[in-house]
Amino acid sequence: MWRKLHFYPGLLAAPFLILLAITGVILAVSPALERSSAVVPSDGMISVAQLAQSVVERYPSAEQIKRTPSGAVIVYYTRDGKPGADLVNPETGETIGPYEPSALFRWVKDLHRSFLLDEAGRVLAGVLAAIMVLMCISGAFMLARRAGGWLLLLRGFKGSGDSRVHSELARFALIGLLLSALTGSYMSATRFGLLPEPADNEPPFPMEVSDGEPLPVGSMEALKSTDVNNLRELVFPYPGDPRDVFSLSTRQGAGFIDQSTGQFVEYKKASTGNQIVEWIVRLHTGEGLWWLGLLLGLAALTVPVLSLTGIRVWWSKRATGEVPDNVSPTDADTVILIGSEGNSTRGFAGDLHAQLSRAGRCVHSADMNALAEEYPKASLLFVLTSTYGDGAAPASA
Repeated sequence: MWRKLHFYPGLLAAPFLILLAITGVILAVSPALERSSAVVPSDGMISVAQLAQSVVERYPSAEQIKRTPSGAVIVYYTRDGKPGADLVNPETGETIGPYEPSALFRWVKDLHRSFLLDEAGRVLAGVLAAIMVLMCISGAFMLARRAGGWLLLLRGFKGSGDSRVHSELARFALIGLLLSALTGSYMSATRFGLLPEPADNEPPFPMEVSDGEPLPVGSMEALKSTDVNNLRELVFPYPGDPRDVFSLSTRQGAGFIDQSTGQFVEYKKASTGNQIVEWIVRLHTGEGLWWLGLLLGLAALTVPVLSLTGIRVWWSKRATGEVPDNVSPTDADTVILIGSEGNSTRGFAGDLHAQLSRAGRCVHSADMNALAEEYPKASLLFVLTSTYGDGAAPASA
């Protein structure tokens, strides 16, 4: 059963899974590249108030400060009537350079998410993620069966050829591929309403504020008590409007800050459900976990090879299963039943079948799983089988 659940979905989905894997490998590099160029201060070293103060000194028309999961700090501003965005050093507020999202990564992300087919492509990507979950689970049971037990998977496999390559690569990549498939399946299921999404974490906009003289942004207590490494987004109030508020979003929650008091007038703590969803997204994309992204990328690299070796193993078994001069079970006077995992025993059975046929025998060869209820004319029965792992029976037996 596991073999069929593993092979047939994989054969049908192989081209699409390979494309998902290749684009996933490219995207897995993005968080590491972003982290390598980001300046990440130690925890507790810089507050959001210090960052905001240094930013407004250099960008008087700053509208928003955003910190990416990988630690890059981006300032959005307007200058001479034109919008702009710069990467800045959070420790000094100095400009690192203009922020320009990679067009290549954006295109690859669209290809990965939807095959450039909008909603229909997103549905296809979700179905493929579910297929990958099925293949990982069925493959895990097949690997354990071949190894002779779950704990023996750590020892590796004997043998050679495509079957050995397929099994060893699958053993290495299984956890990473399963993690990517499960998180991708969840994200698709929530997008299309198959699973409920967590409640909205946005607090209500305040109806009343103190309407006093705005404080310097660097002296606001709500910002001073927030570590910059917890920042997600700080949106500045509209210039000249004392009734507008700062909007602050962090890992812990979100709220609105009064310009005059520097205190929260509304605040909502992030729910457990929202935090779980955030972690699922991080586990899938590697954003904020650049080292995990690289490991998932390495696991995804095995998918093209696994697809090729899996098809080659299937084709080899199919080719060797077509025995020349194989008579029907009802007409055979000699029966050869075969149990083989890596096709070595099947090769011996083929030689025996040929020799017996040349000797004038009417020979029927079949897998042991295809044992007939009776062989009315048979006078000879040969059973050729092998074991693997710690004496486990092959799949055809």
